[in-house]
Amino acid sequence: MLAKVHPRACDILDALGQQLLDLKPDVLVMLDSDHLNTFFFNHVPSIAIGVGEETNGPSDHPPGHVLYSKIPLDLTLGRKLHSSLIEKEFDVSAVQRFTVDHSVTVPLHFLTPDMTVPLVPVYINGLADPLISSRRAAALGRAIAETLDEVYADRRIVLVSSGAISLEIGGPRVHAGSTVGVPDPQWVERVTELVTIGDLDQLVAETTKEQIRYSGNAAGEILNLISLLGALDERRRPEYIEADISGGFAYASWIC
Repeated sequence: MLAKVHPRACDILDALGQQLLDLKPDVLVMLDSDHLNTFFFNHVPSIAIGVGEETNGPSDHPPGHVLYSKIPLDLTLGRKLHSSLIEKEFDVSAVQRFTVDHSVTVPLHFLTPDMTVPLVPVYINGLADPLISSRRAAALGRAIAETLDEVYADRRIVLVSSGAISLEIGGPRVHAGSTVGVPDPQWVERVTELVTIGDLDQLVAETTKEQIRYSGNAAGEILNLISLLGALDERRRPEYIEADISGGFAYASWIC
């Protein structure tokens, strides 16, 4: 189904998957926004870490997508990240019973199709107001990187960000005949430009609450990307980047 809808996306993710295979990672840390599958409006943590031994998904059961009954998790790293971020004064929830949705399983389907690389999901609320600020998201990324350097310096860890830059889901600004839309394609271009030159400070400055609101009801997922850039510190220029303006997102990769 994905190949029929986004053939270019499959090509890019296949290439990134090969790059990941060459790196031989020990664990994936994925910065993602839950789409009201694990959490709902009665309980939406600003930041949460999936802590467990395994999970499954996609929990939203998109048609045509592969269902994975067992996705391995890195329990030790999940616990360490949770406690370390608390010590660094981030109010982070730990969720022990959860599933993952398409925003996790689709990238993993290409990056590690046999699901042998353990995962630690870091959920950043990108849908339900109030959202954390872009500045706080960048600081979260830096704190995650510090923890990884402190406790897992001898292991190869890959950070993955999943989410849109401009996206409306089921709201008043969807495309005609569709359930989704891209309200602000110019913002996708601007973000891609800033990511290309590695200017996180300017991206943080321009990613205001007003800009996020204008870009769609799921545009808060850009906080995942900003957190990833924060974790990269000064190594922010991507080796590869390509925008998908019609889809409201972009693909990029860094090797540090």
